Amino acid sequence: TWGSQPKMEDQTTNPSSFSILSYNILADCYCMPEYFPYTDRRYLEYRYRAPKVVSELREMNADILCLQEVDHFYDYYRGMLKSLGYACIFEAKSNKPDGLVIAWKESRFRLKESHVRSLDRGHDYE
Repeated sequence: TWGSQPKMEDQTTNPSSFSILSYNILADCYCMPEYFPYTDRRYLEYRYRAPKVVSELREMNADILCLQEVDHFYDYYRGMLKSLGYACIFEAKSNKPDGLVIAWKESRFRLKESHVRSLDRGHDYE
């Protein structure tokens, strides 16, 4: 169920503290009914789940987001994260349609540099 979660505390009163949220959003490519036999199929649909995910991210209001199993990044999540005040980087998995997102509130952080480390055997990208 999509229950109400406690909202992250506003960190603006203490600029040296910040909040981080890690969330596996379950990529659309893995939402096969046979993997979730007791779940109504309509709840597995991307069009149903994606707005709910964004609503949760908005409610949690974390300073940094670490999202796993992200697909539809370029056609949905990138724009939605931007509208919530986040800048982000996305790294697709090797030979998979999904990937990872790290997002941060532009009002609090700026990207100095980034490096990609693949956990796939035999691959290391910089």
